[in-house]
Amino acid sequence: MEKEFVFEKTAYLHDTNLFGNVYFARYFEWQGMAREEFFRQVMPNIQQFLKSGIRLVTIDASMQYKKEVTLFDQVLIKLAVDNLKISTFDLIFTFVNKNTNDVIATGKQKIGFTDALYKVIPIPDEFKMGWEKLTKNML
Repeated sequence: MEKEFVFEKTAYLHDTNLFGNVYFARYFEWQGMAREEFFRQVMPNIQQFLKSGIRLVTIDASMQYKKEVTLFDQVLIKLAVDNLKISTFDLIFTFVNKNTNDVIATGKQKIGFTDALYKVIPIPDEFKMGWEKLTKNML
Protein backbone atom coordinates (compact mmCIF):
# COMPACT_ATOMS: atom_id res chain seq x y z
CA MET A 1 0.00 0.00 0.00
CA GLU A 2 2.74 2.43 -0.88
CA LYS A 3 0.75 4.44 -3.46
CA GLU A 4 -2.47 6.29 -2.67
CA PHE A 5 -5.10 7.93 -4.83
CA VAL A 6 -6.62 11.01 -3.13
CA PHE A 7 -10.20 12.26 -3.50
CA GLU A 8 -11.35 15.44 -1.75
CA LYS A 9 -14.83 15.94 -0.29
CA THR A 10 -16.34 18.84 1.65
CA ALA A 11 -19.02 18.12 4.27
CA TYR A 12 -22.18 20.04 3.43
CA LEU A 13 -25.43 20.57 5.33
CA HIS A 14 -27.15 17.59 3.68
CA ASP A 15 -24.31 15.38 4.98
CA THR A 16 -24.96 16.23 8.63
CA ASN A 17 -27.46 14.91 11.15
CA LEU A 18 -29.48 16.43 14.00
CA PHE A 19 -26.35 16.63 16.14
CA GLY A 20 -24.36 18.59 13.56
CA ASN A 21 -21.85 15.92 12.64
CA VAL A 22 -21.66 13.95 9.42
CA TYR A 23 -24.17 11.11 9.34
CA PHE A 24 -22.45 7.71 9.48
CA ALA A 25 -23.91 6.44 6.20
CA ARG A 26 -22.36 9.35 4.29
CA TYR A 27 -18.91 7.81 4.75
CA PHE A 28 -20.03 4.85 2.62
CA GLU A 29 -21.37 7.26 0.00
CA TRP A 30 -18.05 9.10 0.02
CA GLN A 31 -16.23 5.78 -0.21
CA GLY A 32 -18.28 5.06 -3.34
CA MET A 33 -17.54 8.49 -4.83
CA ALA A 34 -13.81 8.04 -4.26
CA ARG A 35 -13.95 4.54 -5.75
CA GLU A 36 -15.80 5.76 -8.86
CA GLU A 37 -13.30 8.54 -9.46
CA PHE A 38 -10.45 6.11 -8.85
CA PHE A 39 -11.79 3.68 -11.47
CA ARG A 40 -12.47 6.52 -13.89
CA GLN A 41 -8.81 7.50 -13.71
CA VAL A 42 -7.38 3.98 -13.64
CA MET A 43 -9.58 2.84 -16.53
CA PRO A 44 -10.44 5.88 -18.68
CA ASN A 45 -12.46 3.66 -21.02
CA ILE A 46 -14.45 2.09 -18.16
CA GLN A 47 -17.85 2.82 -19.76
CA GLN A 48 -16.94 0.84 -22.86
CA PHE A 49 -15.33 -1.81 -20.69
CA LEU A 50 -18.55 -2.24 -18.67
CA LYS A 51 -20.64 -2.37 -21.85
CA SER A 52 -18.78 -5.57 -22.68
CA GLY A 53 -20.67 -7.24 -19.82
CA ILE A 54 -17.90 -7.25 -17.24
CA ARG A 55 -19.17 -6.14 -13.85
CA LEU A 56 -17.42 -4.70 -10.82
CA VAL A 57 -18.68 -6.44 -7.68
CA THR A 58 -18.35 -5.28 -4.09
CA ILE A 59 -17.89 -8.42 -2.02
CA ASP A 60 -17.48 -6.78 1.36
CA ALA A 61 -17.35 -3.24 2.76
CA SER A 62 -16.53 -1.92 6.20
CA MET A 63 -15.96 1.36 8.02
CA GLN A 64 -14.37 2.29 11.33
CA TYR A 65 -15.17 5.73 12.72
CA LYS A 66 -12.51 7.54 14.71
CA LYS A 67 -13.37 11.27 14.92
CA GLU A 68 -16.28 13.50 14.00
CA VAL A 69 -16.59 15.55 10.84
CA THR A 70 -18.77 18.67 10.91
CA LEU A 71 -20.22 21.15 8.45
CA PHE A 72 -17.70 22.45 5.87
CA ASP A 73 -14.85 20.24 7.05
CA GLN A 74 -12.69 19.23 4.12
CA VAL A 75 -11.94 15.54 3.98
CA LEU A 76 -9.18 13.83 2.03
CA ILE A 77 -10.15 10.28 1.14
CA LYS A 78 -6.98 8.34 0.47
CA LEU A 79 -7.46 5.11 -1.44
CA ALA A 80 -4.87 2.37 -1.84
CA VAL A 81 -4.94 -1.05 -3.51
CA ASP A 82 -3.92 -3.97 -1.33
CA ASN A 83 -4.08 -7.76 -1.19
CA LEU A 84 -4.11 -8.22 -4.97
CA LYS A 85 -5.13 -11.81 -5.72
CA ILE A 86 -6.14 -13.58 -8.94
CA SER A 87 -9.81 -12.57 -8.78
CA THR A 88 -10.08 -10.02 -5.97
CA PHE A 89 -8.31 -7.10 -4.36
CA ASP A 90 -8.94 -4.72 -1.48
CA LEU A 91 -9.43 -0.99 -1.61
CA ILE A 92 -8.22 0.59 1.62
CA PHE A 93 -9.71 3.98 2.51
CA THR A 94 -8.25 6.48 4.97
CA PHE A 95 -10.38 9.55 5.68
CA VAL A 96 -8.29 12.50 6.86
CA ASN A 97 -9.37 15.97 8.00
CA LYS A 98 -7.52 18.22 5.56
CA ASN A 99 -7.06 21.03 8.10
CA THR A 100 -5.98 19.01 11.16
CA ASN A 101 -4.49 15.96 9.43
CA ASP A 102 -6.43 13.77 11.90
CA VAL A 103 -7.55 10.36 10.68
CA ILE A 104 -11.33 10.48 11.03
CA ALA A 105 -12.23 7.06 9.63
CA THR A 106 -10.83 4.05 7.86
CA GLY A 107 -12.62 1.70 5.52
CA LYS A 108 -12.15 -1.27 3.27
CA GLN A 109 -13.84 -2.83 0.27
CA LYS A 110 -13.13 -6.22 -1.24
CA ILE A 111 -13.66 -5.97 -5.00
CA GLY A 112 -14.04 -8.60 -7.67
CA PHE A 113 -15.13 -8.83 -11.30
CA THR A 114 -17.67 -11.05 -13.04
CA ASP A 115 -18.58 -11.68 -16.66
CA ALA A 116 -22.03 -11.02 -18.14
CA LEU A 117 -23.29 -14.30 -16.63
CA TYR A 118 -22.01 -13.30 -13.14
CA LYS A 119 -19.22 -15.87 -13.26
CA VAL A 120 -16.16 -14.73 -11.30
CA ILE A 121 -13.27 -13.80 -13.59
CA PRO A 122 -9.64 -12.82 -12.99
CA ILE A 123 -8.90 -9.15 -12.42
CA PRO A 124 -8.86 -7.63 -15.92
CA ASP A 125 -5.49 -6.60 -17.32
CA GLU A 126 -6.98 -3.17 -18.11
CA PHE A 127 -7.28 -2.52 -14.37
CA LYS A 128 -3.79 -3.76 -13.53
CA MET A 129 -2.17 -1.75 -16.34
CA GLY A 130 -4.18 1.37 -15.47
CA TRP A 131 -3.24 1.12 -11.79
CA GLU A 132 0.46 0.69 -12.67
CA LYS A 133 0.30 3.68 -15.02
CA LEU A 134 -1.49 5.87 -12.44
CA THR A 135 0.92 4.97 -9.65
CA LYS A 136 3.95 5.85 -11.76
CA ASN A 137 2.79 9.48 -11.49
CA MET A 138 2.42 9.36 -7.69
CA LEU A 139 5.10 10.20 -5.18
